[in-house]
Amino acid sequence: MKIIQLIIILLATIYLFSCTNPYEGEGDWQEDWIATINSTSDSLNYIIKERAENVQFTPDNTKIIVNREEKGIWSMNLDGTDYKALTDSLLVHSALPSICTDSLDFIKITFAAYSIEKSLSDIYIMNIDGNNLINLTDSPEIYEIYPHFSSDGSQIVYTTISDSIYTISIMDEKGDNKYEIISNINISRYYYPVISINEERVYYKFSGENYGLYSVRTNGENNNCIFNGHLDYNFISMSMDGSKIVFSANDHIFIINEEGTEITDLGEGGCAMISNDGTKIVFGGIRIMNSDGTEQKWLAKGRNPVFSSNGDKIVFNAVRTFPED
Repeated sequence: MKIIQLIIILLATIYLFSCTNPYEGEGDWQEDWIATINSTSDSLNYIIKERAENVQFTPDNTKIIVNREEKGIWSMNLDGTDYKALTDSLLVHSALPSICTDSLDFIKITFAAYSIEKSLSDIYIMNIDGNNLINLTDSPEIYEIYPHFSSDGSQIVYTTISDSIYTISIMDEKGDNKYEIISNINISRYYYPVISINEERVYYKFSGENYGLYSVRTNGENNNCIFNGHLDYNFISMSMDGSKIVFSANDHIFIINEEGTEITDLGEGGCAMISNDGTKIVFGGIRIMNSDGTEQKWLAKGRNPVFSSNGDKIVFNAVRTFPED
């Protein structure tokens, strides 16, 4: 089990530096900040000095959720006020927490975390304000990571590791009705599973022989390789209607249709996210382009950009160079 933990720590470290390295350019010194910018490339706003693992907007676009990993999950207003911890006594995994809403009045977060008292990882769920924190798995012998909501929030797909066996499993939002979709020994590792919008299949990163982006039906059938290559350490991104899927592999950005039958190389880049309406892609750098790869432009210096739900704003881990350039 210690070997598994070392692997996870290594993967988290790779993830932090697998996206575009922000430490570019010249200057006397550099600082890590959380920042926002309009998708039209104006109104850059440095909010708070902080080096976080990743950041994202809440679905109603009124707050920013910050994953500080060793210090848990935090939230703040768009101007940086009311910056507060939502979790206590948990070491949060570096993967982006999954946020889902049935309505703007009921928003939930699911994430993987270590407990201070435990050496293994469980899947948790809580309200957007940190209340009603529940351990959904609480399994001492199983390492559970990478939870991700289905589009309606009724199901959570995740990866488990137990006795060198990797699986992709699904449970409901209460932690019940668990079942395995696919399972294999440790030479076949499954990462970052995401349920398709129509909830018929799961996409995931496969690390083993014939590594790449795979798709499997939620009943475990038709497990196929969609793209052979080395994927980034992050979740794929889907448009709201599921018709467009974006991922980063081999230091390039690719877009595919829901069936995985049409794949287009959009050029160099990493840590890509598509807007909900499927028209724009933002990626590490920070850069933005149309979903067909045209009209690419540079926005700011940073990493891990994430759209707001309406696509108007982008939040990201910024790097400020002083004296400011």
